[in-house]
Amino acid sequence: MWLTCLACLVPGAAGLQPERLPGQHSYFPLDLFWPQNRRQLYAQILPYTPVELDQLLLDVSMLAAMPPWPWGHLIYQKVLEKAFSSGVPGQLAEFGVGLGGSSVFFGHLARLAGRKLLAVDSFQGLPAPDALRDNPYFVEGDFGPPDPDGPEVENSAAFRQLLESFGLENTVQVAASPFAAAQLPADFQQLAFVHIDGDLYQSVLDAFEKTWDRVSDGGIVVVDDFFHKVQGPARATADFFRSRMMAPPLLFVVPAYAVLIVKGHVAQTTAAGAPLRALDGNLYSFELLRSYEPLAQAVRLSVRRAERAGGPRPGENALAFLEFLSYPAAGAQSGADIFRYLTPLEDMIDLSDGGALTPYGPRPARRMRIPSQRRTEHVFTGCHPLQLQLCSEIDLAVLENASLVGLEQVQVEVERLAESLNAWDPTTAAHNAERLDRIATQPQGCLDGDRQLLATLLPNDGSLWAAALKQQSVESNT
Repeated sequence: MWLTCLACLVPGAAGLQPERLPGQHSYFPLDLFWPQNRRQLYAQILPYTPVELDQLLLDVSMLAAMPPWPWGHLIYQKVLEKAFSSGVPGQLAEFGVGLGGSSVFFGHLARLAGRKLLAVDSFQGLPAPDALRDNPYFVEGDFGPPDPDGPEVENSAAFRQLLESFGLENTVQVAASPFAAAQLPADFQQLAFVHIDGDLYQSVLDAFEKTWDRVSDGGIVVVDDFFHKVQGPARATADFFRSRMMAPPLLFVVPAYAVLIVKGHVAQTTAAGAPLRALDGNLYSFELLRSYEPLAQAVRLSVRRAERAGGPRPGENALAFLEFLSYPAAGAQSGADIFRYLTPLEDMIDLSDGGALTPYGPRPARRMRIPSQRRTEHVFTGCHPLQLQLCSEIDLAVLENASLVGLEQVQVEVERLAESLNAWDPTTAAHNAERLDRIATQPQGCLDGDRQLLATLLPNDGSLWAAALKQQSVESNT
């Protein structure tokens, strides 16, 4: 009681926290990282990506965690492109493949650069966490195959089939092994890029021990889940550099939970504009965030979107994040900058609270099945299975004409459409009989709302896709 009374006596104490929206809402930061409808992001990211990566990014979105998709993947592409063009030698490696999305993405980038990717995973789920170094979040067996007593090769074989469906069977080499026991082939004695997604302290430490000495100067190591509540990856990173008596690395922050390390790049803490040591003892750089204009543009749109929210919290957090991005790209304002980065993301961070313990003891392991085939995702259209080619052409036409009608107009129309249509999720469509029945009753290739959107956005230039769309409209009206 006395605590309640004390809060009443402190000026402004009752209103320190902005009003929290219930559960998983549709506003900042979830609209940038965990959108209820992925189409809200498509028009914002694709105009900024290389054309040859557009469809890959869409298809990978169904196989990758959000985050790091899409902002992490976009930043990794830019960083890798710079490293390759600078002549950093070596192959690529990923430790921990999840559903396979990142392996597919990095494998595609490796193929474009004439390089190889090594994908390392036990395909049996996480090992037992370290009770002293991992906060109680994961349990042994998390992310393992659905049937732990089934064939050991279940997810491993599916992953290889998935790679083949993307045409990467000759680019990505698979090592089905725990990290500590993995044997790196002769082709991977020198590495230009390593992506560590081990979730736990010992797994991340094992990946560092396996790869660091092979990483070229100027090579890149990404530690995913560095800011995750389990905290094992962050502790393993610090302990690895300490155990080797190396200077603390400069950690380039990648949204939302990852950090990127460039080997040989040591923070000069005495130079003008150099990063300040953060309150958690690390040296961070926010250069990759602040120099990436598409992210800032997406946050500006999120600020406008949050004006429709039922409480002030999303709008205030979006504005705070936008202000954070406006700081100088290099260096830091203060040692508290890492908290200025994390605090506006609180709604997303709080949703991932989870944990390994329940009132009745440890929870069961969360298991998953790796898809064995590539599934095509479409930008704006929920497509009848027989009209996939037409819908692909329409998607491409929308993107190509975005510069003509204005990117902002595309984004406005897509958001309007997203609010009126359910998300089209090709990974679950095969198991959703009701949805398939609804689509089967429509002879046209696209939903009515999609046709209205396309009519608004696309010029009538007499091209094949425009003629086909017009013919569809005539047939549906008759």
